[in-house]
Amino acid sequence: MYLIKKLILYIYSIFYIYIGIKHFINSNFFYLIIPPFIPFKNFIIYFTGIIEITGGLLIIFKKFRTFGSYIIIFLLIIVFPANIYIVVSKNIQEVVNLSFSGSLIRSFFQIPLILVASWFRYDKMNNFAELFYVIISIITIIYFLTL
Repeated sequence: MYLIKKLILYIYSIFYIYIGIKHFINSNFFYLIIPPFIPFKNFIIYFTGIIEITGGLLIIFKKFRTFGSYIIIFLLIIVFPANIYIVVSKNIQEVVNLSFSGSLIRSFFQIPLILVASWFRYDKMNNFAELFYVIISIITIIYFLTL
């Protein structure tokens, strides 16, 4: 199970680093999904990009993994308004090419992302817990690869 967890951790690390970089090379997408009532959109885009890259890098290293996990959890919580905005805005759904149900499903995936980030903090859990996290990790990876 250890090797599977390690592989999942590296996949998530690559995922977070890649999405973090996209904040800088495709900031228009992120600009569109920030709710209109939130000011300083450009700052938020770059700040969350830096957080995402940092969290993705830190979870690679055992010494910094717990801190990296907390950074990712923080990120997933602060970007949640963007997911809600996609759910409630038909215009944004069209721009990002998601249906209402697709945007709703996407917003619910924040929960397994937070759980998996939390899982990375632990070296070992009981077998049932490890299996649970492996399953939700794989489902989440498959979901995001199909977007």
